[in-house]
Amino acid sequence: VLWTNETSRNYIHFTERLMEFSGLLKKMDVNMAHSWQRPVLSTIAQNGLLKAEAKPPVPGKKMIYELTKPGMKTNGAKMEYVAPVELMDKNIQFRVWVEENDSTRYESSLLIRSSLASAKQVSFAKAPSEHYPGKGGFTLVDGIIAALPRINSEWLGWSGDDMIATIDLGAEQKVSLAEIGVLHDPTNWIYEPSEIQLERSMDGIKWEHILVTSIIPFRPNPRIKQLKFSPVDARFIRITAKNPGIIPAGKPGAGKNSWIFFDEIIIE
Repeated sequence: VLWTNETSRNYIHFTERLMEFSGLLKKMDVNMAHSWQRPVLSTIAQNGLLKAEAKPPVPGKKMIYELTKPGMKTNGAKMEYVAPVELMDKNIQFRVWVEENDSTRYESSLLIRSSLASAKQVSFAKAPSEHYPGKGGFTLVDGIIAALPRINSEWLGWSGDDMIATIDLGAEQKVSLAEIGVLHDPTNWIYEPSEIQLERSMDGIKWEHILVTSIIPFRPNPRIKQLKFSPVDARFIRITAKNPGIIPAGKPGAGKNSWIFFDEIIIE
């Protein structure tokens, strides 16, 4: 295997050349992977709104998209993708495909779950580790539930430190639910927080306690932590997830700092 010099790499040119050869490989009955022919899907924040975005595998390729309910194969409302799509529902399956001349369809799909926190500003008392920065604060409010195992950029990680995140909802909202996605992966020294504290504020300065939930550390628990409470008014929500501390004897990473990882925060 030979690698192109890093300064000379051009992925777009590579895929264009690969596209030329794909027809020949198909005639030769070569079982070729098609992941490179599928659109790349993500979400973006625009003016405080969460939108679905698609990028073609090769510039200039026409893409067709459809928004469906989770689990639904189609609703018949197919449109050409030309710009990021505003999401009008809380749970959406964003499906995008490129149709080739022979009607072969290379499709990508992304489940997006939005909430009052989606696409809002997130700040941290201490930034996540430089090794696991994800997409910054947007990672926690991008509407994407991280996949397992942890091999993507949808996770933020802290080693030995608490995760303290403040979400600016943009305006006063009535809230009664917070969901926080956490990771339990002892083999990689990743454990659940020992405690999650929820606070609210109208100005980001004066804070009022909402609730605290304790978690038995160093053992598997539900991946999504759901915190329900009586409805309260809030402009800012602060979530403090306590690091469980030094890993005890008998556990992977014993004697070292615990890691805590988070992927998505839902506020309703």
